[in-house]
Amino acid sequence: MSLVVTDLHADIAGKPILQGLSLRIAPGEVAALIGSPGCGKSTLMRVIFGRHPAISGHVEYQGKGTLKRGPADQIKAGIAYVQQGGKVFRSLSVAENLALAAMMLPGAEASGRIEELYTLFPRLAERRGQAAGSLSGGERQMLALSMGMTARPSLLLLDEPSTGLSPLMTERILGEVRSAAKSSGSTVLVVEQNVRNAVSIGDRVLVMSRGVIAHDHAVFPGNDLAELLEVYAFTSAAGKS
Repeated sequence: MSLVVTDLHADIAGKPILQGLSLRIAPGEVAALIGSPGCGKSTLMRVIFGRHPAISGHVEYQGKGTLKRGPADQIKAGIAYVQQGGKVFRSLSVAENLALAAMMLPGAEASGRIEELYTLFPRLAERRGQAAGSLSGGERQMLALSMGMTARPSLLLLDEPSTGLSPLMTERILGEVRSAAKSSGSTVLVVEQNVRNAVSIGDRVLVMSRGVIAHDHAVFPGNDLAELLEVYAFTSAAGKS
């Protein structure tokens, strides 16, 4: 079923952030969300996942409203959220972090899935016994992303997964996320600051400005990237005025 957000409003300390935002993401679709800092991208992700309250509006996934559910219920419903900045359990080892993320999987499946992730991110395999807090920023981001992907969620929310990663690693990770989503049928909403990264992973690129979706750009061969760059530049400038 689709992820449907309708006329969503939310604030932070009384300041309006989401101001009537609506969007629809089809099952199995990868949508990238871009916009200037402070336009509400991360707030939208937190509201969808149940970490921030909405003032009004509606969020529906798999035909059910989600705004009254907390993060634990969202996880049970197959929704995973990877926060910006590589949020992990810093005092635990890499292996222990992944084991926690795999708790909802049967034992044999959990072990196999973790090994798949070690293959995807060999640097994590090399550091499996190392405390997560001692990893570099990019390595923590890899670990956080791996944890979000462990249980093969049906809806994956990624908040700037390329933060702290080299361009080469960014290209690889975004490619792997897209490939995994397409093979499993997962729906993905990913926040990106880099327009080209957004185009590389998304079936659509949504441009956010002043708390709403200002532009919806379909990604397909031959579609003009220049138009998207122009819209992004315009909305970013408008958001600062």
